Formats: sequence, C-alpha cells, structure tokens
Amino acid sequence: MQAAKTSTASIRIIVNSDANNSTITLNNVNIDMSGKDDTPAFDMSGATVTLTLTGSNILKGGKNKAGLYAPIGAILTITGTGTLEAVGGNYGAGIGSGYNSGYNSGSGENGGTIAISGGTVTGKGGDYGAGIGGGYKGAGGTITIEGSAEVKATGGSNGAGIGGGYNGAGSSGGITISGGEVTTTGGAGIGGGYKGAGGTITINASSGTAEVKATGGSDGAGIGGGYNGTGAAVTISGGEVTAAGAGGGAGIGGGSGGTAGTVITFSGNAVIFASSIAPNLTSMSGPQAIAFDGATGTVYGSVILQQKELKIPSTHTLTIPASASLEIQTGKTLTNNGILDNKTGGTLTNNWTLTNYGDLTNGGTLTNSGTLNNNIGGTLDNSGTLTNNKTLTNSGTLINNASGTLTNETDGTLTNSGTLINSNAIIHNDGAIANDGGSIIDGTISNTNGTITNKNSGNITAVVEGNAIVEE
Repeated sequence: MQAAKTSTASIRIIVNSDANNSTITLNNVNIDMSGKDDTPAFDMSGATVTLTLTGSNILKGGKNKAGLYAPIGAILTITGTGTLEAVGGNYGAGIGSGYNSGYNSGSGENGGTIAISGGTVTGKGGDYGAGIGGGYKGAGGTITIEGSAEVKATGGSNGAGIGGGYNGAGSSGGITISGGEVTTTGGAGIGGGYKGAGGTITINASSGTAEVKATGGSDGAGIGGGYNGTGAAVTISGGEVTAAGAGGGAGIGGGSGGTAGTVITFSGNAVIFASSIAPNLTSMSGPQAIAFDGATGTVYGSVILQQKELKIPSTHTLTIPASASLEIQTGKTLTNNGILDNKTGGTLTNNWTLTNYGDLTNGGTLTNSGTLNNNIGGTLDNSGTLTNNKTLTNSGTLINNASGTLTNETDGTLTNSGTLINSNAIIHNDGAIANDGGSIIDGTISNTNGTITNKNSGNITAVVEGNAIVEE
C-alpha cells in the first residue's frame, strides 16, 4: 500500500487493528489533523505496520492523539530514506500514544512497540506528550533505534524526548539505541516525563556507530528520570553519548528530587560526556569506556578509541589511572585542549594522531607510533616512560624529568622548535633529533646510534654523548 501526496485535512490514514504485517510507503504526504480533537493523522491502533519513508512527510495529530498513533498493542517499524515529521496534539506524543478523555479525568496509555531503522524522523510531542513514546500519563512502550536512522525527538511540556509523557515512566518494555544519530530534548532527554522514572535504557553500539545527544528539560535528567523521577537502569556499550541534565537533574541519573537509578555498565569503548553522573560507578561490571562526570573524565579498563576524533575540552580533565589503558588506533585522532593525565601504571598508546594544546602529563607509559604534536601553548611533562617510534614534534614545552625516560627509537624523529627541558635526565636517541630554532636545555642526550641536527639558531645546552651535533 502506498499513500499518495495529500494535504487535505479531512483525509487521514487508518490501518485496521486486525491488519498484520502491513507495508505502507509514505511519499510526500502532508496530513494535518491539529484542529480536530481525538484524531491522529495516522492511526494504527492494534496493527503491525512497516512504514517506508520517501520524500518529505508531515503527520499532525489533534488534541489527545499522536501524529503517528501507535499505542500499546501496535507494532511499528520505520525505514526508508525519506523524512517524517510527526507532531502530537496536546496530551499526545509525536509518535506513540495519546490520552483518553480530558485533562482532569480519563487515563493515560502507554506507547506501543516502535522501531526506527532508517530515514530522518522527527517526533514532537504536544503539551505533556513525549516526542516518541507516551502521551500524557503514558509510559514509553518499547522503543528501538538502529541502523542509519537520524532521529530528533522533542517532548512537549514535561514530556520526555524519547520515553514517557508527563507523569509517565520512560518505558514499559525498554529503550534501546544500537545505531544512528539521536538527538533528544524533554522532561528527561531519554527516559521519564515529569515525575516519571527512567525505566531501562540501553545504548549498544560496540562498533562506535551510534551518536546520542540527550538533554533534559524542567529539572529532568539527560538520560534517566524526569523531575522528581528515579533514574534508569542504564547500559552503555559503545558509541558516543552526551547527556546534560537541566536544573537539578543529572546528566545520567534521576531528575531533580529523584533517586539516582543504576549504571549496569559502561563498556564497548564508549565515550560518555555527562553533565553529572548520579549512580555510583564502582559496582559496574566489566567497564571499558571513557566517562566524563562533569569536567572530570576517567578511562575505565582498556579502551581502544573508536571515534574519528575525540576532543578533550579546555575545561576538562581526562585521567588514565593505574592498570587502565587508552589506545588511539589507526585512522583516529585525540586532541587535548585541557588536561590529559596518564598516571603511574597507566598506558597511553598512539598509533595515529595525538595533538596537545593543553597539559599532557605522563607518569606511566606513553608510546608514540604515529604523530604526536605538542603544539605552541602545550606542555608535555614526562616522569614516566616516553618512547617515540615515529614522529614527535614539539613547538611548546616538553619536560623530561629526572624520574622519566625519553627514548627516540631508530625510526623515530623528534623535531623541536619550542623548549625541551631535560631536567637532570637522559634522552636516549637512536633515531633523529632536529632542533629547529628551539632550545634543548640541561641533562644528557645519549646519542651513540642517532643523529642530532641543530639549525636556525637553535640552542642546545644539554650534554651530548656519542655522535656530535651537526650544525646547519
């Protein structure tokens, strides 16, 4: 079945409740029922529908109903390459359920089973409705986002972006995101509406293909509970997640006045930026992630960077504690504008590009087999083991402390145009050191098998043992 283009308010789409496995294509459809109470633009109560999007499509529901009405008992799959904007009437979700009867009487209803795997989908809740999920007093149902879908969900007044409407829990069957790009704003960005608990929320993208940005509103959490709502049971396994609470709401956790909820695990090389994380993370199972709790970030377990580029903001600190490790794999970039602190016993391995504009402190093991740039304004402070196997460029300040070891291996090139302070320490050079107008101060350079070139009025006051400096 294919719905042709229409903009006539008296025409809407109804799928019979006994219709199973119906396939419908929306192709430049525009249906506006916003002036007609209790009337959705697309009604699939009790039906099972695969909805394929082509072109640009708009569905607007009337008061108490969703634009695309898929309440509990309905099973909806959205795919395709087109766009859909679904707008709920007051008390209705953009996509999901509505509300039975008036404001002070009647009952809420939960959302159905909703899966989005393709297209660009925008869900906007009416007042008290979720963008995708429950209408007023309704829970979110079961919601899955995967594949290449691009989803933007905005809750109406105190409704979640994805999850429950006002006074509705985040989900009755769980919210799962395993792919795509998801941006949400609401009571909780993802989770409960006003006074609604977060439910069960899983972000599972171990290949790093999911990008989630969730922002709470009206004292709600980014991910978790709405105002006065308990946080969710949260699992994040891969992908990049940004979660910001509003007012007293946590980035991940409860809304203002609500309890924290739980974090089951952060794993799968996930990267998480949260304005705050309320649950206790010490009981996580098998952590393998980078998690920022406000401006304080920690590497948990052994993390291999999956994002094309990870940027540490100037206001943030990322710590690699003892026994943890961070590897920048081929094709990936880590840019530090703040503080990157590799503690004693920690391991930082660069196989592609590591660029420092802030403070990079190494007390553990730092191995560079790619390109390590310590730029103007940056400080690289080494008290551990720093080994360069490829390209290390310093135009800022590089400090090799007495307790540290800096080794430039056979295939390594160390180029200095800034200041290299070798503080009563030894630099072992088996490769090439080029001092290009910079200064290498103090300590000893063991240069038995390497070469040192000084040019452009560079200054070397360190003691050089072995092969002599070549002046250019």
